[in-house]
Amino acid sequence: MTFNVQLSYVTHFYNNLEQARRVASMLSKVPKDVRDDIEVIFIDDGSAEGGSIDFGELNVKYIRILDDIPWNQAGARNLGFSLASGRGVFFTDIDHILDEEGLRNVIAASTKLSDKQMYRFGRRLIGVREFIHSHVNTFLVSRKGFESSGGYDLDFTGAYGHEDTFLEFVWKLKGGILAELSTAVLLFKGAGTAGLSRSTERNEALLHRKRDDRYVPPSPPRLPNVRWIAATKTASGHSFASES
Repeated sequence: MTFNVQLSYVTHFYNNLEQARRVASMLSKVPKDVRDDIEVIFIDDGSAEGGSIDFGELNVKYIRILDDIPWNQAGARNLGFSLASGRGVFFTDIDHILDEEGLRNVIAASTKLSDKQMYRFGRRLIGVREFIHSHVNTFLVSRKGFESSGGYDLDFTGAYGHEDTFLEFVWKLKGGILAELSTAVLLFKGAGTAGLSRSTERNEALLHRKRDDRYVPPSPPRLPNVRWIAATKTASGHSFASES
């Protein structure tokens, strides 16, 4: 398998365009030698209104899902993965970011990444030195490793929670190794999307049921049944046709 870049950075957002722009602006400021080793994949996961984002000189794929499916993180991430061309794939939420040092460390780790290895990350709030616990939604894997694990199970879409927990369960079930990489992911305080129902009751029951079943991961990972469009670069940034 050939790879266009060392690392694909996949993130997604919903009704949180300003935070997406903040993350894009910070990523765009890393030095050229770092930019040359990465591609950035931003998925607008069915926001009520789309909007342009200035990615500077980043190698970027900016996608807008046109169908608003509640809690579609699993679908957005599988879609992002299907567009990735890096040796390693870094998944995270829009309220996290890797700074220059973190990107360099993750790029270096991706060059010697086993297909059985999944790296998690310690986190710290921006401007704070102390680390807090890692989060199951932020990790580094190889493309081959993610594909062989079946990716995210789309049965978890439509309700909140546990899609990452089940992915990790399947990863371990298939003999995958989980470790923590000694680099920090930065966390924006209070930058998540507000006003959404976060009841885990439905997906918690689904998680327990699936753990008891003889789960056979799909290959390749399932894609969400959604309509989506790709942004094009304009003078004001990457935007979609109706916004140009």
